Amino acid sequence: MINKLLRHGMHYASSSLLISIAGLISFPILTRALPIEEYGILSLLTTILGLFVALNKFGLQQSVLRFYSNELEEFQSSLFFIFIANSLCLSFFYLISIVLIQYLYPDAIPVKYFIPLYMSSILQSYKSIVINCFASDQKTIFVGLFNVFQKYTAVLMMLICIALVEGDAMSILYSILIADFITVFVITIPWFRTFTWHRYNPPFIKKIMLYGAPLMVVEFMQIAHAFIDRFLINYFMGAEHVALYSAPYSIAEIISAILLGSVSTALVPIYMGIWNSGEKERTAEFLSTVSDYFLLFFPVFIMGSYIVSGPVMNILATDKYADSAYILPIALTGLLVFSSTFIYSAGLKFKKSQNKVMQYVFESLILNVFLNIVFIEPFGIVASAWSTVVSYLWMSIRYYYASKEILKIHINIGYLFRGLLIAMIVYLCIYLLGFDENAIIDLLVNLFSSVIIGLLLFYLLDGAIQKKVNELFSSSFR
Repeated sequence: MINKLLRHGMHYASSSLLISIAGLISFPILTRALPIEEYGILSLLTTILGLFVALNKFGLQQSVLRFYSNELEEFQSSLFFIFIANSLCLSFFYLISIVLIQYLYPDAIPVKYFIPLYMSSILQSYKSIVINCFASDQKTIFVGLFNVFQKYTAVLMMLICIALVEGDAMSILYSILIADFITVFVITIPWFRTFTWHRYNPPFIKKIMLYGAPLMVVEFMQIAHAFIDRFLINYFMGAEHVALYSAPYSIAEIISAILLGSVSTALVPIYMGIWNSGEKERTAEFLSTVSDYFLLFFPVFIMGSYIVSGPVMNILATDKYADSAYILPIALTGLLVFSSTFIYSAGLKFKKSQNKVMQYVFESLILNVFLNIVFIEPFGIVASAWSTVVSYLWMSIRYYYASKEILKIHINIGYLFRGLLIAMIVYLCIYLLGFDENAIIDLLVNLFSSVIIGLLLFYLLDGAIQKKVNELFSSSFR
């Protein structure tokens, strides 16, 4: 099963790498084309877009992973019915909200922003639901290709809008909207080829909604958790500091997507499939193995990001953002800790314990807000980064102990200490090499050296990795 995870993970990893390259292309363009305050405003607007998308999806993308393979015939029709009904209800809600906001707070976010935000939210939620149908069918190559296509379409539209209009947050929002229209058209063609309209089943609709609605609330709170710090930074310090915080955080998100995004995407359908086949012990063994390697690689990834953070920010962003490079490894720590919840919350997914999931996400959100309010003013944006780490760690711990009652995932702390040892040796070697020519040479040398030294240490210190590598070499030379 680990081989299956690796195979599907490699499919997603290939697309994640290409998507990350697109992010590395668009990031320096945005930081240079937009004034620093506009970049901060764009960060806030894309957060609002994420919240809108979470409401529009109604947790249906999670319902796909849970029910798609079991009751396909009625599922598609029921799914489509719920999506349309929810979109119509939310459209009415958004309209009333905009009118009230403009009446009560005329100086709030201008109405012009809500039009592209609202339309993009519907299109992106539709894409998310449909693409999860293909992911549930294990069509990883198609999913990867489409994700790459939509990312590069977005980058192309962004470049066109910046070139033809002007460099501000509004033009970027409309570039996102145009890209969404194009990619929705593309994904709809293969989706409708497999779509068979049946009479929707009211009891099944109720089942989907009862499963998805709490997960919608969870996703909404998770997005709020991840990005509430930007609004608090904006309130206490202004949009410029939002930009200084968001820039290294964006790089951390790209790195996280390269390192673990593909594995996280492939992981859930695989362990859900094992569990649904009635193999509890095999599921626990599989997730324990995944946990071991997460703990092994975790400190090495953080140390690597610390080593390259300075050169990366100097190359990809302007000098205005270089001083906030220290945020990058802290932000990556939080993102990787959050990634661990895909492992440690498995038991709650199996038993559909949405109430507990909501409770733990809400606790973590409140903790994050509290820590930000207390520490932003005296310590600045670094307090927001560490608040996110602490709150995500709390969430992961709560998930683990609640899931433990359903499925016992063994945590081997020895793997974490082994990873820490490798991380310290890598850092010591890079420090002793002492390259300091210019940003590009420094980045390339440090990155190449870290990877080579790290891989060698992984091979020497982990027997399972040794065995796998030896098997690969043996089969290659037969």
